[in-house]
Amino acid sequence: MAKTTTKAKTPTKEKTKKPRKKAARMAGSVSSRLPGTDLIPADAVPAEGWAINGELVLNCNCTVFCPCVVSLGEHPPTEGSCKAWLAVRIDEGHFHGTPLAGLNVAMFLDIPGSMGEGNWKAAAYIDERATKAQFAALEMIFSGNAKGTTGLFRLLVSEYKGATREEITYMTEGNIRSVT
Repeated sequence: MAKTTTKAKTPTKEKTKKPRKKAARMAGSVSSRLPGTDLIPADAVPAEGWAINGELVLNCNCTVFCPCVVSLGEHPPTEGSCKAWLAVRIDEGHFHGTPLAGLNVAMFLDIPGSMGEGNWKAAAYIDERATKAQFAALEMIFSGNAKGTTGLFRLLVSEYKGATREEITYMTEGNIRSVT
């Protein structure tokens, strides 16, 4: 992946920073469910139950590069608490045969102190173009209920606010990224 600079829109009251961008590769298998989704029996789930390849951008309200990420969650946010957002552009992906390529997901995170202490609040925004099955799959993945790479959310998020359908535009123009 080529090194790039990033640019994203942030609320006007917050300091504008360039979000960090990295290639996203996530995978896992399902062993639990969210309300309203069908439980997939554990013995019917292959080890590679889901996978996503794409691009991730994230930003927070810290005054310098996120000390939480650099310290693997040990250092507190520079402002005492963390207000973060992330977006994922899914270039390739599936959830038990349901294709996910071409969709976008965004999340807002409210982290009261050091990341590793947990007690986060999280809300997901799923691409309005997603079918019912794709929406359910992406909520399973990004809530942590599909386990795998994103399963850590189940340990850190104490209040999951749910997911809603939204128009999410993830634009790539040369080395510039923007999410609206």
